[in-house]
Amino acid sequence: MTKKLTKDVGISLLENVNPKNLNLKKSLNSNDVILEIIKLNKREISLTEKEFNKFNIKNSICHKKYGYKNENDYNVHISSKSNHNKILITLEPKVIYEITDTKLIPTPYNDATIAYQAILGDIYERFLIISESKLDISTDPKSISFSASINLQLLLLNFDKTLNDIKTNNDNEDIDFSFNLITYSFFIIKMINHISISFNNFLEDKTDTVDRMLEDLYNSVGKDLLFKFYTNCNKNKKNSSESCSDSKPTKLKWNNKINILTTFFFDAMHCSTSDTENLLECTRNDLKKMIINNFVDKNGNDLKESTVETYLNEYRDDKKAQEKNRICIPEYL
Repeated sequence: MTKKLTKDVGISLLENVNPKNLNLKKSLNSNDVILEIIKLNKREISLTEKEFNKFNIKNSICHKKYGYKNENDYNVHISSKSNHNKILITLEPKVIYEITDTKLIPTPYNDATIAYQAILGDIYERFLIISESKLDISTDPKSISFSASINLQLLLLNFDKTLNDIKTNNDNEDIDFSFNLITYSFFIIKMINHISISFNNFLEDKTDTVDRMLEDLYNSVGKDLLFKFYTNCNKNKKNSSESCSDSKPTKLKWNNKINILTTFFFDAMHCSTSDTENLLECTRNDLKKMIINNFVDKNGNDLKESTVETYLNEYRDDKKAQEKNRICIPEYL
């Protein structure tokens, strides 16, 4: 059965929201954000009538491959295309994803930049789902390595182009446009950092560190624009009680080896229930962040991201808890 997607997924999403290419309104509101996200993430599968009759929508659509966390996060529309006797299946998002890892992301300074960051945040979370699905679904290390390398190169190319756009517009009086370029650059850095960490074992050519990329960004922006940027961000931060909240959730202490904890959650992700669904449904990246954000070791120390990343790696059985220490999950629940 041949399935054709009208759009690629992954890095192309980010390219579509470059402020240089996206016609951003200064008065972006929540409805604009919803419409933009639906337009960006709509996926179409074209099938012949014979193919469609054999097509089981629930079991044949790999939702994570298309950037959806689960099958409840999108609507399915089916229509006929009489000119070629084709059936068109359209996947359309009904859930907007909010960015969970806000490190590196600057505080927006007005309603328009809040809306723009909502679009970028949704794309970033979908990118994590897509990239994690490649690690979880693919059994070919070469395929994973190729995909990671291509995505990394495209992101680096986008980053260099954006730095040039920022330099070109340093004297531009449209401060909103310049600020959106800077915000866009931060999201590119986040994606590059994600690939560098998550696909570390599959990458031959390592990229620059986050600190180096941030330095390049600051140098491109220039001192005057950078001062205006952070001044406006800080003004908005002071005016927002939510952004200024310093409260931190209480972390739970795990009084045993950390790989026993991570292996338990890893097994839950891969343990089928009686309904054939996984006991725990999430991406590895979501699971990693949940463990880091909610647990400390027996000495009260925060867990290292690199350590948890290694323990959750699909291909690192040597780092997982062995049978005698493993927390057993019943085979059928």
